[in-house]
Amino acid sequence: DLASELEIGRNFLKQLQEVFKCPIYFKIGNHCDRWENYLRLQAPELLGIADFKLEQVLRVREYGTTIIESKQIAMAGKLPIMHGHEWFGGFAPPVNPARGLYLKAKESCIIGHHHRTSEHTEKNLKGEVTTTWSTGCLCGLQPEYMPFNNWNHGFAHVTVNNDGSYNVKNIRIIDYKIV
Repeated sequence: DLASELEIGRNFLKQLQEVFKCPIYFKIGNHCDRWENYLRLQAPELLGIADFKLEQVLRVREYGTTIIESKQIAMAGKLPIMHGHEWFGGFAPPVNPARGLYLKAKESCIIGHHHRTSEHTEKNLKGEVTTTWSTGCLCGLQPEYMPFNNWNHGFAHVTVNNDGSYNVKNIRIIDYKIV
């Protein structure tokens, strides 16, 4: 039920903060967009009331979490961060999601949404390197709506240097262990 899912979400944010003790940025994806879409269709009178905003319902500020709205590019230094559902027309990963992202973005970028850890690197004629990444997920791997898939658990850790350059560690989780 919704109350249980919200409590699970709050506990997850709390645990992230306790373990990593760093700023947490919560990029709104297609599943979180559903909250506002539901209000718009089923309870439009609640739209615009601060108490019903997702960040308030999840109590993200209690856990040092910053919300990054849907359809907005976030930046970690010079690294664009997007959610895969934000691409107009979407994209079907030809080999892996990072390769699909490269074909759309043509610049270094990282996305979620596809629930698969992948990386793609290419050099242009000038020798400049472009790398794109897709992250694994932190949800159940066999939900009712898609029990057969090739998802994996994972997340990314991005370190940003003073000059805006960055280092991406695209981390997988296998059998509940970070690898």
